[in-house]
Amino acid sequence: MRSLTLSLTLTLTAFGIPAADLPTADAVLDRYVEVTGGKAAYEGLKTEMTSGVMEMKAQGIKGKMNGFRNAQNFSYNVVEIDGVGKIEEGFHEGIAWEKSAMGGPRVKTGEEKAFYMREAILARDARWRDVYTKVELMGEDTVDGVACYKLLLTPKEGSRTETQFFEKVTGYRKRIAMVMSTPMGDLPVESTLSDYKEFGGFKIPSKVSTKMAGQELSVTISSMEFNKEIPASRFVPPADVKAIAAKVKAASAK
Repeated sequence: MRSLTLSLTLTLTAFGIPAADLPTADAVLDRYVEVTGGKAAYEGLKTEMTSGVMEMKAQGIKGKMNGFRNAQNFSYNVVEIDGVGKIEEGFHEGIAWEKSAMGGPRVKTGEEKAFYMREAILARDARWRDVYTKVELMGEDTVDGVACYKLLLTPKEGSRTETQFFEKVTGYRKRIAMVMSTPMGDLPVESTLSDYKEFGGFKIPSKVSTKMAGQELSVTISSMEFNKEIPASRFVPPADVKAIAAKVKAASAK
């Protein structure tokens, strides 16, 4: 009987089914909510404003970053880079968009749109049951020498799964890995989160390092403010973006 039990345990582990002494995926995600602020605090969010710095050291690119989200799940992000200008993106009333001096205005569709819809959701960490149709604990792993639980999450919008790693000791999210749709095609993306700090009663990873297509982009958050008024006009896309969105909508209706 002992050998049979051991054999079954090894088989289940090989297929990513957690052993009995491991937490469920639900428990890992709920713990993250609690250690970063608590469910009640997340449910009380109305707005979120973020400031920081974005940098690509290898390319010598550095810019100021500001982000805004509200309870309607609208978002607006802007990075201002010396010598390059603004890079803007947002989500508003079903329109996922971006605009830059180099690339002009663009509307996102398909999997790319689905991703930005999820990113726009305020308090999405506490609302993970509304964001994902399935969450699975795939076992244990290490990230930069830190023991973690490995989860596979299947979103409601879009079909691209996310692999997320949560530190066993602290409960903090350590890494997110997925394949993203971009203008350059489908690319694997890996973001490592670190240096959790308290902002407005929430524990937030103040440093995020993202690797994609052989490049590395880092974001350092300097401040986050919650429940301060944000003008509705902040989230409205520029006129040229709305014109493109209208054409896309008309074409899809044919």
